[in-house]
Amino acid sequence: MGGTARGSIEHYTPLNDAAAFRDHFVAIVQFLNNHPNWTRVACQGAGAGVATSWTYSSGVNPPGERAWAVYRKSGSNVFQVLVQWSFALPINGYPGDPADHPSGYYVGIQAAYDTSGGTDIFNGGPSLVGSNASSSVDTSSNNTLRIRKDVLDSYTVINVTAGVSTSKTTIRNDLNAAFLSNTLPFSARVESNQLIIAAANGVVDGNIVDIDTIANGSTLNTPVGFADGATVNIDSGTDLKGVETNGSGFSGAVWVPDGGNLIVLPRANGAGGTFTSLKQAMAAVTNGGGPTRFQIVGDDDYLWFGQDQNNDGNYDRCLYVGAYTPAAGVSVTGSAICMVQSPGSPDLDSNIGSTANTSSTAEGGAAEAAGTTQCRAVRMMANTLVLQAVHQPNLQRATPSYDTMNIPVCIEDTQGTPTYGLLGFIDLVRIGFDLPTHDTNVGLTKAFFGGVLADWKWIPDWDGTTVPGSGTTPEGVQF
Repeated sequence: MGGTARGSIEHYTPLNDAAAFRDHFVAIVQFLNNHPNWTRVACQGAGAGVATSWTYSSGVNPPGERAWAVYRKSGSNVFQVLVQWSFALPINGYPGDPADHPSGYYVGIQAAYDTSGGTDIFNGGPSLVGSNASSSVDTSSNNTLRIRKDVLDSYTVINVTAGVSTSKTTIRNDLNAAFLSNTLPFSARVESNQLIIAAANGVVDGNIVDIDTIANGSTLNTPVGFADGATVNIDSGTDLKGVETNGSGFSGAVWVPDGGNLIVLPRANGAGGTFTSLKQAMAAVTNGGGPTRFQIVGDDDYLWFGQDQNNDGNYDRCLYVGAYTPAAGVSVTGSAICMVQSPGSPDLDSNIGSTANTSSTAEGGAAEAAGTTQCRAVRMMANTLVLQAVHQPNLQRATPSYDTMNIPVCIEDTQGTPTYGLLGFIDLVRIGFDLPTHDTNVGLTKAFFGGVLADWKWIPDWDGTTVPGSGTTPEGVQF
């Protein structure tokens, strides 16, 4: 766990205007586009094309207001994120759920994963849907699918399990294995007993789902109910966040389960969220103010965001989403992922995971180790007997220096059925006490962020060169 440290840091925007928050959003998107462990699943530019072409506000193709993008992390502890921005127009209600940013505006984030490890959880975008709604179908003589991603390609011939009563889940598994081995950008899933083929993670813009006719040998069309010779455009620049309902707009959940329980962060109202099926809540990555300084740091397993809302050296919100190391004896079902947000300095005194979804600085949560569908409130903890002014810096070292520690994360939730207990430890970002914001270690490979001096500080990775607080452009510095 861990890997190469990367970042997009020192983004400075001088005004509290639409350009500032658009640029924060573009910074996140470009960071994820360029990160080898993150793959774009879908995006909508609100009139500005696809994510790979989006520019900062001063460029030729800035994303429109309420643009959004979905990305999937590969490797261990797989999860996906949705990011979206707005300024004058409320995120609420468009273009589908989640659409509940704590303030209704600016830049929001949501994370999701399936406890089975399944990665086909994005529910938006055009897809090919079979009309047959039986859980099993007769494939004894109709088990061949001929499919391609481009009209210039030859059809790939896939034979699924043959039998008089073959379950749709077996067909799904056969198709996904074949898509993977043939490098086809498709993913099959079953919903309400209907077989669906849609864009998979990593789809190339402009691809299609094109199946051949029954007469040409694509016989699986018959039992599953695919329209004969159907073609669906899966260009990710026009994917929809949510499902179109009777032509009246986009609603419905962005995420769907893929073999296990669906976990969505941050926690919404109450245990599991008021929006039990839609999981609407988003956390605020940036939320007003100007001039603003914005940081993005991450390795192969985490993302960390910091916003100094007024560029005064006192960070107003910091958010970690990523892996934790389970505590001894804790067996986690699915990915060991948590989201913790604080108003600048790490908040070790309050629960994280709003019960009213009105706080813009304390959103987050984690699933219980058993991997139920509920996202529960959590609390960050630390050895505050050591991390206090009397013990910092540590005078017992030959050269006095400050102690840093990992961050224990405990479930502490009184809503619904109360539940408590140590989940594990955030090891990838550490905390310290009494360190000045924007200070660094000697090699500039770690930097310190938070609020006032006599308080705890976040310590994410840094680039080894840049002085924190020195950036002067919206584009920032990449490493």
